[in-house]
Amino acid sequence: MLKQTRFESAKTQWEIPSVSRTDLSIISYRACLSVCFVLNLLAIGCSTNKPYRYGRTNESQVPYQSTIASVLDGREGHPKLDAIENHLYAPIDALRARLSRSNWTRQSMAEQRELAASQAITYLSQNDLSDVHVAWREYNPADQWRRLWNNEDIHPVWKYTDGSVRVIASTILPERVFRMDRYNPHTKTLHLNSSDPTRAVYAAATAKDFLGHPWPGLYAVSRYLPIVPAYQHSRIAQDAISYAQNQEDWEFERRMYPTAYSRVGGSLLSEVYGVAPGTSGMPFFAGPVMSLTGRLVGRGVGRWHANNRQQQIRESAYPTDSGGPVAGGLEVTSREEF
Repeated sequence: MLKQTRFESAKTQWEIPSVSRTDLSIISYRACLSVCFVLNLLAIGCSTNKPYRYGRTNESQVPYQSTIASVLDGREGHPKLDAIENHLYAPIDALRARLSRSNWTRQSMAEQRELAASQAITYLSQNDLSDVHVAWREYNPADQWRRLWNNEDIHPVWKYTDGSVRVIASTILPERVFRMDRYNPHTKTLHLNSSDPTRAVYAAATAKDFLGHPWPGLYAVSRYLPIVPAYQHSRIAQDAISYAQNQEDWEFERRMYPTAYSRVGGSLLSEVYGVAPGTSGMPFFAGPVMSLTGRLVGRGVGRWHANNRQQQIRESAYPTDSGGPVAGGLEVTSREEF
């Protein structure tokens, strides 16, 4: 009886205390505050509208005019994948057509995709990323395996482990079906499938971030470490926002803030949740839910920063006299689209 009592007391002493739902709510609340704080710091860092630095190592103040050597247009030739995509996105497309202020159709989406791909290719050209292969609406697993094999910039250890996993994932879950813009550092391939120019340019900025690193393979596999993905997204977001600010296109710049901040917010909240104490026993869907929450928080912060940026543009366009705008300035308008 005495031994059992000592065993139970020792078990109680070393037992990890359980985390209640209230504690998890506090953790989630503090994590969201942390995301907002970091995103606001990022917003302060991007608010000065500094001259953009071109090149994979930010070595030039003047844009390059490089020719992208490999651009593959695969818009035709995949009817089965397109059928899956149409069925998968049918509810979203129907809702988008109903809520859109413009006459949205699949034809207009195709035109927007062409515009998005064009802006991403322009970004690559101006940053001298001519060795990036652009796969526009293309699905070719055999070509991806060949590019993985021929990529001498990645160490074989990383290329045939993490690189193989990425190619297999891209084969099973094609970017074309899920309208994803994504860069694969192991094959130097930029997949372009969305109709959003900001998402396409953000993916192109990912290519610049990886190609500018001296060890791109090690930099790629470091995404499995805690907090590192959030750090990578913060670097990419700063570059994408700075690029948008220097394009003299307010609509493109305005839409870039929610896109960039949502990526940082989703990654940051997901990483914070992954290392927070007491979350190991949560259900499997808790991680994706936290990532989605972070994206929504980041999108909100991005829109807030876009409004502040718009106010700065208004103040620069309207000379002030005694605290009020002088008539004759150019009004900067913004129209939210679905």
